Amino acid sequence: MFSIDQLHTLVQTLTKSEKRYFKLVCSLQEGDKAYLTLFNLLENQLEGGGALYEVLEKQFPGSSVEPVRKHLYRVLMKALRLYECEKTTENKLASLMQDARILFAKGLTELGFDQLEKIKKLAMRTEKHLYYLMAARLELQQLVRTQFSTLDETQLLRKQQQWQTVMQREQTSHQHSALYEILLCRYWKNGLVRSMNEQTRLNDLLLEEHQIIARNPQKNSFEAQRLHLHFQSVFFLMTNDAEGSLRAFYDLHELFQRHQDLWTDTPIYYIHLLDGILTDLRGLQRYDDMDYFLDRLATLTALPEGLSLLARYLTFIHRLARLNDTSQTADAVALVRTVASTLERELPGLPANVVALVRLSVARTYRDGGQPTLALKHVNAVLNDRATAGRTALQSQLWYNQARLLNLMIHTDLGNLDYLRYELRSVERKLKADKKLYQVERSMLSYLKGFLMGKPDTTFIPTVQQLADEPTERQLVLALGLAKWAADNCRNTEASQKQLVD
Repeated sequence: MFSIDQLHTLVQTLTKSEKRYFKLVCSLQEGDKAYLTLFNLLENQLEGGGALYEVLEKQFPGSSVEPVRKHLYRVLMKALRLYECEKTTENKLASLMQDARILFAKGLTELGFDQLEKIKKLAMRTEKHLYYLMAARLELQQLVRTQFSTLDETQLLRKQQQWQTVMQREQTSHQHSALYEILLCRYWKNGLVRSMNEQTRLNDLLLEEHQIIARNPQKNSFEAQRLHLHFQSVFFLMTNDAEGSLRAFYDLHELFQRHQDLWTDTPIYYIHLLDGILTDLRGLQRYDDMDYFLDRLATLTALPEGLSLLARYLTFIHRLARLNDTSQTADAVALVRTVASTLERELPGLPANVVALVRLSVARTYRDGGQPTLALKHVNAVLNDRATAGRTALQSQLWYNQARLLNLMIHTDLGNLDYLRYELRSVERKLKADKKLYQVERSMLSYLKGFLMGKPDTTFIPTVQQLADEPTERQLVLALGLAKWAADNCRNTEASQKQLVD
């Protein structure tokens, strides 16, 4: 059951036009409109949590808010469905399906069949095969009701064969999508391949993908090409072939530009495409080439609110990464300040991995900007997050290790040596247990152990520079800002030791 907090979040994410449409729907209804009072309250109350409940208690004493809350949710969702019904091809197809069912129910069989033909043609043109299958199945059901009065057996067999052909095509597409989703899940959860075992598991997926393509008669369709290029780009990215991944992403971007009418209903794939290109360009340190794709991502403001928010924060992450990587710290801090007032309110509307990346990017910026306390606040928010499926699931995320390493770096800057000793042992145990003690982690832990004993490793800076040149380690080195931190920390340590000697 949805809570008042979730309803408050829903209201806060509405666009101005959605709010106007909702109020127009409300004006057509008669009777008590306490639900509209609740809507106005949730719209005007920007702060959630305890502050929201205090206002609700005054306006709706006792438990009187419960029936109002439920009714508001029903009316609001109905209004949003009506508002969206003609905006996308899928919504148009769904509306046409509903129209066809109504026409058949009213006995207007001929008009119903005409409607189904429209659906099938639109579905095939836009590669929405599931809607074709639903329309074709409804057509066959209605033909049974009419005792096949309008066609002979040959025509019936042709319709059944066409349904079977489209069904097989959709099944192949589903299998291809499933492989891509598994690959994408591994990338978001575990990051780049950093061991032979991970490489072997990835090669198994690649072999399966080749087999699916070989038996796909529609391999030149937009959907088949999109899935293949997406799969290739992420595969190359995970196997540290940034050049190969970037080539696949560029091919994918060209494909999207040629068939804009076929993906506007599912813009999430275009967002993932731009995010992948920007990630590759950063990994290759081709920062000037990022401008065009950053502008493309920043212009995706006409999307549904959730996707628009995702595009905006991915743009923020990549712009912040470029500023941090190129040592433009003052500009990076200024960019963070532009979102500081809305950050906590908007983050719950983003996927968990994006929330973590936003916080870690902000934490790295504050750390580089000499504000370790603010940096620590965001790192702790990542480490203490329970919003996902619990701590075990959280620790399997790509960004969890990054957060723990960044936590060590910040406490080193703060000089919290007692805490650092405890946390260093904890991190090492965890990484060894998970078999994730890779080169960056090993080098950093070794340096910090020496640092705590007053004997910092003098080879740490060249080691970090060497790791930055290795594809398997470069992404983490860049994300942590490890090269700059190593230089600053070693310089400060040398200065401190010199003062003690003097």
